[in-house]
Amino acid sequence: MSYTTAVPARLTVNPDQLNDAAVALTAIIIDMRNFCAAAFPEINGVKPPGMDLMSANAAWVLGMYASRFDEKFFKATKMLERWVVELKRAAAAYSSTEADNAKALQQTDATSI
Repeated sequence: MSYTTAVPARLTVNPDQLNDAAVALTAIIIDMRNFCAAAFPEINGVKPPGMDLMSANAAWVLGMYASRFDEKFFKATKMLERWVVELKRAAAAYSSTEADNAKALQQTDATSI
């Protein structure tokens, strides 16, 4: 699905599609958070299988991966949240501009009669 269409000499934007994309992206963010909440205990609950140094090191390495996962996941959801805000902002700005243009055209038509 395309949110903007480039045509020679003009660019058209559909604010409804931008809003739909923001809603869909918000649903994805919710799904991601639910996945992370379900995975968190498993990912962060790594315990060494034995009391030896090798087991402790393996658990430490897996714990490092878990903390990186949490960090990357947090950054990804924050980036997607910013994208949702920008999609909504762009849709509102475009709709506002269209309304202003329509109003200006109506005023021009009224004065030219």
